[in-house]
Amino acid sequence: MAYHFNQELKKDRIAIFIISVSIIILSIFFLKKDNSIIESNLVVIHLTLKENPKFIERQGKTPAHIIITSKEYKKDFHISNFEYKTIDLELFKKSINKNDRIQIKIDSSDKYKLNRETIVNNFTYVYGLAKNNSQFIDLEKTKKLKGEDTKIAFFFLGLGLIILPYAFIKRNVELRFEMMILTYIFLSVIIYSILKVNKLI
Repeated sequence: MAYHFNQELKKDRIAIFIISVSIIILSIFFLKKDNSIIESNLVVIHLTLKENPKFIERQGKTPAHIIITSKEYKKDFHISNFEYKTIDLELFKKSINKNDRIQIKIDSSDKYKLNRETIVNNFTYVYGLAKNNSQFIDLEKTKKLKGEDTKIAFFFLGLGLIILPYAFIKRNVELRFEMMILTYIFLSVIIYSILKVNKLI
């Protein structure tokens, strides 16, 4: 009986260890991923729409995005992720149409790849779009959304670091989880209060 109980405790501890380490690794991956937008790294190109923009709804892991095709370049242009979220879709649909002349902002490293299609990378991300001096992608809002994404990654990193020590506590699993939850709630309240006072959230 005691042996069976110890084996169950061991399995629980291994599960807690794997979950916490996975959360930590994924959080670090997202934090190391450079989501920042540096305007000096962007270049403006002018193009003419070959057809009306295509609006793709979210499907599973594929986020909602807009596909733009041009008369000048082979590669398509995608407005996705944070940039997509800043767009007024109704206004965009009314204003951007086939044969329109527009200006878009892309990463400077993509400028010389616009006519080179590959199986892996056959489109270019758009970070800004304008027509007749009207801006349709709000760069400041995009930066803010990416900043919020970073805060979420820090939140989960903290969660992983809090859970990890409980994998090494040789006590009843229910007690470990109760302590873990209480500790996490307590620290979350403290961290939230500090961030709120310093106007970081």
